[in-house]
This record gives sequence, C-alpha cells and structure tokens, in this order.
Amino acid sequence: MTKVTDNEIISRWQGQQSMRGIARDLGISRWRVHRVVGVYNADRDKGALSSDLPKPVSQHKSKLDPFETKISQLLSRYPAITATRIFEELKREGYTGGYSILRDRIKRMRSQPKKSLVVRFETDPGVQAQMDWAVYD
Repeated sequence: MTKVTDNEIISRWQGQQSMRGIARDLGISRWRVHRVVGVYNADRDKGALSSDLPKPVSQHKSKLDPFETKISQLLSRYPAITATRIFEELKREGYTGGYSILRDRIKRMRSQPKKSLVVRFETDPGVQAQMDWAVYD
C-alpha cells in the first residue's frame, strides 16, 4: 500500500498540487509528503531514476544578483531602512529591475527579530478576579 501512496504523492506533486493539498486529499501527514518528495528528488539527482528525464531547471539569474552586496550593506548599516529607500539607492547604482522583486528579496534578507517566549502562569480558583463591566438588567 505504501508504494501506491508514494506513487500517488509523486504524480500529484508533478501535477503542480501543493504538498499541503496532497496531504489533505490523501489523509496523510504533510511531513510524509515532504519526505517522499525529498527522496524522489534525491534519487532523481543521483540518476537512480530514468535517465530520459531532464534535470530540474536551475535557478534563473536575477537582476538583483549584482546588487546583493549593496543591499546587505544597506541592511546591516541601517536595519530600519525601507524597501523604497533601497530601491532609490539601487536606481542610482544602475538597477533596472522592478520594486516588487526587490521588496521580496529584502524581506528574505532582513534579519528577523527573535520572538520572546511568553511566560504562562496559572492561579488557583478565587485568587485572580476577572470583571465584566457590562450592565445587566
């Protein structure tokens, strides 16, 4: 039964269905779908599968690639700098691309603050009062 499911996972994944959608439709965990697709890609890269299949398309060059160091310098020097301001700076340097692709790249490059843990506490019954100030007639 597992091979049938693995085959179904791969065929749906090749049909451009999302991993979450595959897991939901087949009633299995997302991690299982992710693992099956990962094993399939690893086997394909090693050549264990049919050699008739083309290699996956590599990442295309972006207009932002030559400006990667400039963006990282600006983000490290000015952590709160906006994407609009970086766009203006790159335009002066000769960037000819669009704003939205720059904004997406900045979102990935910007360092995310670490979320602080929430300390949860419990009180005994009757120790902490809660009040509802609504008027009831």
